[in-house]
Amino acid sequence: MELLLAKIVVSVAAVMILSIIAERVSTRVAGVLSGFPLGTAITIYFIGLDQGPDFVAKGAFHTCLGFVASLMLVIGWYLVAQKVTQSKVILAVVFSLLGFMLTTATLKFVPANHFSALLLPFFAIYLAIRFLRPVKNIKIEGRARSSWKLLLIRAILATIIVLIITGVAERVGSTWSGLFSAFPLTVFPLLLIIHMTYGPLHVQTFIKNFPYGLGSLVLYAYSIHWSYPSLGVEFGTIVSLMVAVVYMLVVYFWTSKSVNQATERQAS
Repeated sequence: MELLLAKIVVSVAAVMILSIIAERVSTRVAGVLSGFPLGTAITIYFIGLDQGPDFVAKGAFHTCLGFVASLMLVIGWYLVAQKVTQSKVILAVVFSLLGFMLTTATLKFVPANHFSALLLPFFAIYLAIRFLRPVKNIKIEGRARSSWKLLLIRAILATIIVLIITGVAERVGSTWSGLFSAFPLTVFPLLLIIHMTYGPLHVQTFIKNFPYGLGSLVLYAYSIHWSYPSLGVEFGTIVSLMVAVVYMLVVYFWTSKSVNQATERQAS
């Protein structure tokens, strides 16, 4: 029960913080930061406590491959968001989940090794960035008024998704567990929140920037394969998170510089 409560609290807090960043800073920044291993780190950590570090390490490469399915989830949402209105968000939910499940089922048959665990997801990230390049970065104007009801709804959405996905991941083998660990626990609720609150254009901005930060998740899971067996769950998590932080800092400043240069070109 203590582990379950900790899982819910940390996951919901991550969703709420990122939603605030999207509203008060920009959806671009929230999109990049959403690639940081929040939900995945939570899932892997608790599976490691329950099943042991060797179990998680065995599935870590499958987790890396699973991030391709995460990309297909957000790409699926983007494709639907181009066609639907704000009130038809359920279509985006169904289509994106279907894309994730079909991709996950396919990835189960892809050999997970030292090379495929890095090459395949980073190649998918590269393709996603190029595909989403035409999408404009739109800031949220006229933020929705915060209320306890709105915050409660967001917290409930995040909690339900966390419980379902982690519950499934803990009851299957290491291969499927690794793949399901890649489910974007914090991103999926944020897609729903942004789309329902501000509409499809803003959610497209969020999706455009998600692939940039996803590399930190790939490197985090890749590091888990080495750090968990040798350092244990707690210290292995810390070391892997530091790897993800270094990547995220590099990507954040690089994307910020690119956006500033693009803004200067438009102004001139």
